[in-house]
Amino acid sequence: MDPYEREYFDGRSERAAYEEFFRVSLERVRQLDCFDVYGHLDYVVRYGPNQNQFYTYAAYSDYIDPLLKLLIERGQGIECNTGGYKYGLGEPNPCLDILKRYRELGGEIITVGSDAHKPEHIGYAFDRARAALLTCGFQYYTVYEQRKPRFIRL
Repeated sequence: MDPYEREYFDGRSERAAYEEFFRVSLERVRQLDCFDVYGHLDYVVRYGPNQNQFYTYAAYSDYIDPLLKLLIERGQGIECNTGGYKYGLGEPNPCLDILKRYRELGGEIITVGSDAHKPEHIGYAFDRARAALLTCGFQYYTVYEQRKPRFIRL
């Protein structure tokens, strides 16, 4: 079930729902490697009852760190999605602490997306994403051409 659906949170605590999301995410990444970039890493917080009010990377690092390490080991990247700004979270998805941790672990492949479901949201808050990525230690963002990464200076 997708966290976008309110029923995802029915009958369990927000923490249990978030843990399930991250547990399943880790399982899926372990099972599938037919992708270049993992997007919406902590997307669950957009739809949680309290969104990211009580959410921290540290609370879920037992799930997130193995996921990040596996992606790095395979040469896969993560997406910095500016939808978090659009949805009032105050930071992108994943949150800045996850972006920093990915970089600390040696992750370099980072794409930027705006979760644009309307034309006016294309490139939404990319200026904020650039500043966030620089703060997290990135020097480049990545675009793909025929599944080959190309690094562009921020």
